[in-house]
Amino acid sequence: MERLHLFPTPVIRTTLTDADLINVYLSSRLISLRTQERRGISPSRQSKGGWHSHDALHEESGFTMFADALRQKVENSLTAEEQATPLWLSALWANICDRFGYDKEMHANRGVWRGLYFVRAPEKSGRPIFSDPRTQCEQPNTDKSGPNTLKHAIDVDAGDILLFPAWLPYDIEANRCEYAGEEGERITLRFVFSKSQR
Repeated sequence: MERLHLFPTPVIRTTLTDADLINVYLSSRLISLRTQERRGISPSRQSKGGWHSHDALHEESGFTMFADALRQKVENSLTAEEQATPLWLSALWANICDRFGYDKEMHANRGVWRGLYFVRAPEKSGRPIFSDPRTQCEQPNTDKSGPNTLKHAIDVDAGDILLFPAWLPYDIEANRCEYAGEEGERITLRFVFSKSQR
C-alpha cells in the first residue's frame, strides 16, 4: 500500500544570522519611524491596536542591510525548483502591535511568496495562525487535531523568519504579553517576493 500526500503546503521557518544585533537596530529604527509618522497607514490594513508603516521600507537606506540579508536567507531557503522563476523583494513593511492588539486574517493580492520576520516577540505576544483556504477539503467525522485541522499555530521567537506561499491566509493572535509599554509590543516586518520583471 502507498499513501500519497499530493497537496502539501510549505511553511519555511528559519532564523536570521546575527538576529540579536540586527533586532536591536531594527527595534530602535522602527520605533523612531513610528514617532516620526505616528499615524502610519491609518487605519492599519488588518492590524488592530498598533502601528503600520508604508510598504516600501526596502527602498529606504536604513533598511538596506536587513533587506539584503532577507533576500539571501530566502534564496538559501528555497529549493532550485521554487527558484525557477526569478524573485524580487517587492514590499516590506512594519507592524508594531500594542498589548491586546491583533492581526485579523490576511489574504494576498500579490506576490509569489510572503513572509514574517519577528523583530520582537515577547512571551504571550501572539502566534501566527495559518488557515487552509480549501475548506471543501475538511473531512467530516474525523479528529480535528494534527493534520486534520484547518488551522495551525506556530510558536515563534525574535529572529525567526516564516516564509510561505502568498495565497496562504494567516492571522496573528492577540498580544497578551504581561509587560507594559514598548517592552510588551510585538514588532514584525512583513514582506512580499514577486516574480521578477527583469
